[in-house]
Amino acid sequence: MLGYDLARYRQAEALRLRMKAVLGTPDTVCLCGIEIDAAMRERFVAKIDPTGNRGCWEWTASLSPKGYGKFRAGKKTMQAHRVSFALAGNTVPEGLQIDHVCRNRKCVNPEHLEAVTGKVNTMRGDTIPARHAARTHCLHGHELTESNLVPSCPYRKCLTCNREAAKAYARWRRANK
Repeated sequence: MLGYDLARYRQAEALRLRMKAVLGTPDTVCLCGIEIDAAMRERFVAKIDPTGNRGCWEWTASLSPKGYGKFRAGKKTMQAHRVSFALAGNTVPEGLQIDHVCRNRKCVNPEHLEAVTGKVNTMRGDTIPARHAARTHCLHGHELTESNLVPSCPYRKCLTCNREAAKAYARWRRANK
């Protein structure tokens, strides 16, 4: 049993060294007006478990109600994945969001984070708009192709069902005059 623990310890230590290398050198990094120095970087790294599934570095400290890691730097609380992204030398361009490619909200591995638009982030996730966009047929079995979508509608609406509903409404209006 001791040999297993030693092997696991060595694996974790190797992951920690790799994690420190990815998160950069101990120069100061400015994020949202807060300077993250070497001491704050070490405090940040201490809150990461690099032995997560699929190569994820899971945040072990405070979490937001939605499951994202929180890190307090000075008097400001920031999302841990954004801090990790910045420590790895990346910047988030204006109008973009950080997407967890691994779909694990606690992950702070910069290799699993990518700056994308809000639409791309929403469509990659397990969201209602993503599920609707993935549909190939409407509830009545009609194929949702470009030629079978209502053109002026802001969402994907079946043209065949829309026409059938309009005809049924017209029949009902004529019958109830």
